[in-house]
Amino acid sequence: MFGVDFNIYECPLCGLSFSVNMIEALGKHYEIAEWYGYRWEFGEVLDLIDKKNTKLLEIGCGKGFFLDMAKKRGAVVFGVDINKKAIDFAQKNFGLNNTFAGTIDDFLSGSKEQDFDIVCLFHVIEHLKDPKNFIIKISELVKHNGLLCLSFPNPHRIDLKFLKREHWDYPPHHLTRWNEKSIGYLLKEGCFEVIKTAMEPLSVLKCTESFGTFLQTLLIRRNSKHQRGEDIKGKERFFRLRNILKPVLMGVFLPVGVLLYIAGKISNLKGQAMLVIAKKV
Repeated sequence: MFGVDFNIYECPLCGLSFSVNMIEALGKHYEIAEWYGYRWEFGEVLDLIDKKNTKLLEIGCGKGFFLDMAKKRGAVVFGVDINKKAIDFAQKNFGLNNTFAGTIDDFLSGSKEQDFDIVCLFHVIEHLKDPKNFIIKISELVKHNGLLCLSFPNPHRIDLKFLKREHWDYPPHHLTRWNEKSIGYLLKEGCFEVIKTAMEPLSVLKCTESFGTFLQTLLIRRNSKHQRGEDIKGKERFFRLRNILKPVLMGVFLPVGVLLYIAGKISNLKGQAMLVIAKKV
């Protein structure tokens, strides 16, 4: 996508799909292409904050929407993200002063904070070139019996049945594609035990967005055939135009979204995200 060459392979044992070469996108990519806002899984994880001063860390916290909600629930919140502009937004708009711009290694070397009750990774693991090493590092931050909450694109989502795999589920944005079995194997490497798996339910709004993403994917695929190397300027123009047109196009695509929703309910399909909650053992 966007002129980036890649091959996708699948593990015959666990079903994990992964890119070759495994090259992570840089912070500039996320300033252009990443979406920040409310996610379904936020509500699921907020219900786990069962006491005041619950110590919570979100890795890949973006602009701080979830951390702000957790803070209002009484949690003591920390966050880290490689997108400095997003961290600046979180600090300025939500007063989230315990947020840091950098990688998890930067956080581990620059902060003495450990023994978190809850660590959250919302749509992070699929972006990483070395998820095993990452989970082992995360394990150092979670206290015994603490929780790791992570989400990733649902392998049973409606898009894969009726539409097309989305442009954001390819390199350089996503390097891996997870399922229940493969994520379970990964979490064992960090001494985590899965205690709950949940899938986002279908909604008319998300089905409408899915159809819009389908059209975007077709357009990006067509343009990428004529590119050599990653087209940063083209990416900037595309996402700027998408953000301008999205409110209008959501109304135009709504009838299609309704039809997708009905078809998805009949076929027992689910929404965009899968949430896995694991306990440190």
